[in-house]
Amino acid sequence: MSNVAVDDLNAWSEKTKLHITAVESALEAQQTSAVMARLSSAYDVSTWTSPDSTPSLVRKAIAMYYMGWYYMRTFSEDEGISSYGEKLILDADVLIEGIAQGSVALLDAKPEDLLNAGSGLPIFEILDEPKFSMSRDW
Repeated sequence: MSNVAVDDLNAWSEKTKLHITAVESALEAQQTSAVMARLSSAYDVSTWTSPDSTPSLVRKAIAMYYMGWYYMRTFSEDEGISSYGEKLILDADVLIEGIAQGSVALLDAKPEDLLNAGSGLPIFEILDEPKFSMSRDW
């Protein structure tokens, strides 16, 4: 089953040039695998198997990748049009990096999706010594 719906994809399409009527399973599977692999270091992605169980920002990133590659493939011979596809892919990369590093929160993810949930350990650990502290005289 797909992790994105047709509506997720059409949110990124230009209606007069391209309108998606069905999810192409091979292309979607490739993009989903790439996104899930990058997020698996911070989240348990094994339960994200459908549009209903996949957090909305993850669906957004998958849809951006899908449509980026779809645009580049469809309009590969038309100068300038496929640059929109490249922009979608670059924007998706930034979004995925933010999710993986914890600077972008998945507000609709379940708490148990966080890899270290319940362990008492911080999920995004600070490795350096603190540079300041409260009640410290300088």
